[in-house]
Amino acid sequence: MKLLEALDRMHDEQQLVRDSVSITREAAIQEAAGAKGYRRLRENGVPKGEYLRALTEVAKLITGVRKGITPDWKLKEAMTTSDFPLLLGDLMYKQLLGNYAPYPVTYPAYSAAFDLKDFKNLNLLTIDGGSSVLEKVKEEGPYPEITFTEARYQLAVVKYGRRYGLSFELVVNDDLNSMDSRPMQMAIGARRLEEKTVTQQFVASTGPHASFYTGGNGNIVTGNPALSIPALQTAMTILSKQVDADGEPIMIDMFTLVVGPALSITAQNMLNGLQLRLTEAPGSTTTELITLNWMKAKFSLQVNPYLPIVCTASGIKDTQWYLFANPSNGQRPALAHGFLRGHRNPQMYMKDSDQILIGGGPSGIMEGNFDNDGIDYKIRHFFGAIRVDPKMTVASEGDGT
Repeated sequence: MKLLEALDRMHDEQQLVRDSVSITREAAIQEAAGAKGYRRLRENGVPKGEYLRALTEVAKLITGVRKGITPDWKLKEAMTTSDFPLLLGDLMYKQLLGNYAPYPVTYPAYSAAFDLKDFKNLNLLTIDGGSSVLEKVKEEGPYPEITFTEARYQLAVVKYGRRYGLSFELVVNDDLNSMDSRPMQMAIGARRLEEKTVTQQFVASTGPHASFYTGGNGNIVTGNPALSIPALQTAMTILSKQVDADGEPIMIDMFTLVVGPALSITAQNMLNGLQLRLTEAPGSTTTELITLNWMKAKFSLQVNPYLPIVCTASGIKDTQWYLFANPSNGQRPALAHGFLRGHRNPQMYMKDSDQILIGGGPSGIMEGNFDNDGIDYKIRHFFGAIRVDPKMTVASEGDGT
């Protein structure tokens, strides 16, 4: 009984396949020869003769199943064992891979932002003096005169941009909509420009920028130690000991640690640990202290992916690290960056069509331009960055030299 039921099911399946395929060998060849898939295969380098041979074989197989001459299992096997990968693969199964995920920008955490009204230099002025400890004045004696010192930093924005064009045919043939995300990729490029431009202000190809981090500025961590809790404490101490033009201490309450991707895990472990084990040697004894990780409240971490790109020195690019005073509450920053006023975000443009239909009516923007049916995109962005005060940052090459 079960055998008869199985035979009936096989017969029904065969009939279902025959009924679902209503194509002759000649019709299959004629229809597929003008199909978009055939054109793609030809473009991929499949010779015409080979394509027609494979297409004829497929049409013969389908026609045989349709007429009951060929068992339907042969059609199923052909479709599941990739007997025709060149013929059917491009038509049946394809998927567009995603883009690389960009890093978020880090520079706003340690660089001060300004809006510029035009392309002229914005003069960032500083006046030092007058905040030192008051001096004693003798009876009927003169009051000491204050001496002020001014300085100027100039910030300007530059125009950046890019464009690309698509043909009308490419847009029509783009069945995966692969070009829809291209404008967004240009916007990502604008943000990457900002990050790299600011990074180039304090990083050079050889490591920490030689004109910014100097012995005279007192902002190099002694011995260029590798990133560690003791090294970070040393950097914090150096930064906290900086004084203004009057020799008075500078108040720094929050710090930003900037590292490259190679030091991300080390920095995360240091700042997110629950406890610190510290060894101190007061006098002639050594004491181990276990304390809550107070560094979590004093430091923020920024992983800047352009550190090992701007710095190409093999022994330094993955070991360098930087500490900045947070540029908050109007405090003088180590770095500054600027945007053209009203243009903080990159601007995306698409060229309008310059053709009209005969009989009236504008042409759709996706119909392209008059000359060659091209569809054009453009991005425009305004940005600039400068170094300001080296007293607000310290750096270590991290190689121990």
